[in-house]
Amino acid sequence: PIFPAGAGRQPDLVASAMRAQEGGYVTGPVHDVDGDAVFTAYSPFANPNGNGIAAVIGIDFWRSQLDAQDAPVVQFIFRATWTASTLIFISLLALAIAAQRELNRRQHLADETFTQTMTGIAAIVDKRDPYTAGHSRRVSEYAVKLAQRIKLKPSFVKTIGDAALLHDIGKIGIPDAVLLKPGSLERHEREIIGQHPEIASAILGNIEAMSEIVPCVLHHHERWDGRGYPKKIAGESIPLGARVIAVADTYDAMTTDRPYRRALTSDRAREELVRGAGVQWDAGCVTAFIQLIDAGQVVPPPPAMNSEELARLFGQQISLRADAVN
Repeated sequence: PIFPAGAGRQPDLVASAMRAQEGGYVTGPVHDVDGDAVFTAYSPFANPNGNGIAAVIGIDFWRSQLDAQDAPVVQFIFRATWTASTLIFISLLALAIAAQRELNRRQHLADETFTQTMTGIAAIVDKRDPYTAGHSRRVSEYAVKLAQRIKLKPSFVKTIGDAALLHDIGKIGIPDAVLLKPGSLERHEREIIGQHPEIASAILGNIEAMSEIVPCVLHHHERWDGRGYPKKIAGESIPLGARVIAVADTYDAMTTDRPYRRALTSDRAREELVRGAGVQWDAGCVTAFIQLIDAGQVVPPPPAMNSEELARLFGQQISLRADAVN
């Protein structure tokens, strides 16, 4: 409802005007304005883009002006006032709709540009390691499906998808000798690679548009039992977005080749998730992800190549980078 300036709220009269439909009106009680008796008439205006009512508009009428007129003139005044108000209202509504459409178009373009930029950044990170090509994109796809499965709000689902694309961006700051080591990491090397969430947080933290993404990225290696990193927080203290990404990230890591092992089968990875539910990962997220696996909605990529070829490619990549440094 659109009330006249200074008028009291009249929800009952507005409801009555809505029942009167367009063209009808109801009047409120007479009240005093600067010594004059005034009443407010309420009339609904139909939505030009639908079948509902767009608004109920209240207009003040001075009783003294109307009392001096006969009935036909009074009816003319009412009709002329409503007609003028309708034209003004429709004009304003058309301007508002046009402005909103332009804002929506620009927002859509900005969102697309933002997503394309993040996808490009994620691809740069993934290309550092031939074993994880496409990892960030797959983790984002898995995380979005999981977030939708547990019925999170669409805006939060998008935040999780964006965060998953950038969850490994901190690996930009990890030395190749550690990141690309073709074998198990030593303790001090695990500590080095364990810095990548905080490196990511430092990279993204000063960007206002990333404020909701940063907690998801920073905490995606925390564990439900508090033994994760970097902050060793536990249970529901871990941001929900990070818990979703943790399950998606681990599943993709298990079902793709690594320097120190071949990819696990989907069934074997499923067993590992079940085993770690409520210990390493949020049990609710694991349960929902298992449902996605069983429904065939999450399918890991096929092994890229045999072990010998992987070892050759991996060793060649390290060799090329060493030559570039020298």
